[in-house]
Amino acid sequence: MGGGWFMTNRMTFLLLALVAAAFLVVASACGTASEDEDDTSTDTSGEDTSMDDDMDDDMSEPMATHSVSGVPIDPDARYGGTLIIATTSEGPTFSNWEEAAGSAPHYGHPVGNMLVSKQDWGDKENFINGDYWNIVPDLGTDWEQATDGLSWTFNLRDGINFSDGVQFTCADIEWMYDTLRTGEGLLRNPRSAHFAVLNDVSCADDLTAVFHLDRPKPSLLEVIGLPYHVVKPSHLYAEDTNRMREEPPIGTGPFVVGDWIPGEKMVMESKDGYWDEPFPYLDSIEILILNNQAQVAGLRSGRIHIGGSAGGWNGANANTLLRECDICQKWASAVHPGMMFSVIPNFNREPWNTQPVRDAISLAIDRNRLIKLGYNDWIAPGTGGPFLPGSYFALPEERLQAITGHDYSDPEANKERARQILADAGYEPGELQATLVYAPFYGVYAPTVLEDLNDVGISVDSGETETGNYYTRMNAGDFDLGGHAGWIGGFDPDFILYEYFYSGSGRNYGQYSNPELDRLIDAQSIELDPEQRRELAWQAGEIVLRDQVRTMGGFQLAIPVFSDRVAGVMPTIPSQSYGNFYRHAHTYLLEDN
Repeated sequence: MGGGWFMTNRMTFLLLALVAAAFLVVASACGTASEDEDDTSTDTSGEDTSMDDDMDDDMSEPMATHSVSGVPIDPDARYGGTLIIATTSEGPTFSNWEEAAGSAPHYGHPVGNMLVSKQDWGDKENFINGDYWNIVPDLGTDWEQATDGLSWTFNLRDGINFSDGVQFTCADIEWMYDTLRTGEGLLRNPRSAHFAVLNDVSCADDLTAVFHLDRPKPSLLEVIGLPYHVVKPSHLYAEDTNRMREEPPIGTGPFVVGDWIPGEKMVMESKDGYWDEPFPYLDSIEILILNNQAQVAGLRSGRIHIGGSAGGWNGANANTLLRECDICQKWASAVHPGMMFSVIPNFNREPWNTQPVRDAISLAIDRNRLIKLGYNDWIAPGTGGPFLPGSYFALPEERLQAITGHDYSDPEANKERARQILADAGYEPGELQATLVYAPFYGVYAPTVLEDLNDVGISVDSGETETGNYYTRMNAGDFDLGGHAGWIGGFDPDFILYEYFYSGSGRNYGQYSNPELDRLIDAQSIELDPEQRRELAWQAGEIVLRDQVRTMGGFQLAIPVFSDRVAGVMPTIPSQSYGNFYRHAHTYLLEDN
């Protein structure tokens, strides 16, 4: 699987430096945008210039080394061609802001940009070094945090148009983040808890956006750079957000939507005059709807160029590609900030909201067996609780194992304890009955969990549900037990705690609510002392695990494997599985061998 798992050591340093990170990023951002070279020409108007014409024939303008936004230009890049990529399903909607999965990232990023984004260029060494964590300019050229931490100012690019010709301005940023803050016009707002500290966004002028906070939030820049936050035109969607969900997207990006056959494919065509010159290189992108097995076959045969999650694979599919794809490039494995398949009890339904039943469910599930059979060992075991194992915020193992259901060393003893807990609560074997609701792409993991639950006397049937209906049911709380393998935007505690466990969060699918937990989450989010913040995060994590909000057990490993014809792009699976990797502005295709 490679040595990428050990990149977690780098995260320890990054998290320790969290307080200073925002200021470092400011300096980095200011230095990444391309600048005009100094004029070094000499005025020779009064001299003999008889050789000028000959010299003009022999000399050309110096080649630019970076794009407008600061992306290094590959002198060997080729223009033209169609990049063929695949995703497993279409829908539920086109709205990146409202979805946690589906095809929205594949369709939204090629046509759009973000205020800031993550680095998606570099070689295998950059990938191993974790450069995909670097925040880089996009529609925002640079930014500054106030000394009191209560405001952030972003300078915006001038002269940028949406694909319908209307100019992008601060008004689009103001509407976007006020919408994400309030949820007005949205059917769901999975990341609303992140913006609880945001009072409003104001426009000092058309090219200056100011974010006003009611308290400091060290992770705000990371939140703004979450891959869901593609900028959309307010003049099209502010008065009718249904269009944002139902119609193919429009944005400021390098491509525009061409042909679309629902449920089969979408074709993106390159846009003339894209602002981040000299991109894009590709003529078009063709996005196919294929299951994982078909994607693996397509990569092996050369019929598609990129599949998986931003090119990343794990489990049996990864093993197959590593072993059998002779025309694929293979990068290092890395920890993917996605939890392994978990069972979520509905906290609004009895008896699933009772502590004994939740404890029994957690004890019943053999995490080691699930890792081996469901993931083919492509999991970093959850020895850090809800936080990345080996990282600065990893919960100490002795504190983790003291919590019921989170010492995974003796699965049979755990199951026996689960049976006893159920018996003490008055339940006969088979008396508790439920259906585990899960999407088709979780089908490889669910059978192991179902067997474990039935083994302790909880009668649970398979409830595999079409993807769109699955998310509808999960968002509505229409289940007894839900199966989910949630992905998070990074390893800062804010991402997992706010999105999955904070009261009222759109991705808190079990509708769990605990005022003490909310208080701790808020407190750790604004704490500037790293050690004090870590202790607060640990206390919050212990509550999450003790209350069995979901049966956590580890984080996914993944390895980028895609066509060896693809060049110019660095996979970003650990940080941006739904992000700007899919934009493909600087991706190009090598000649077919």
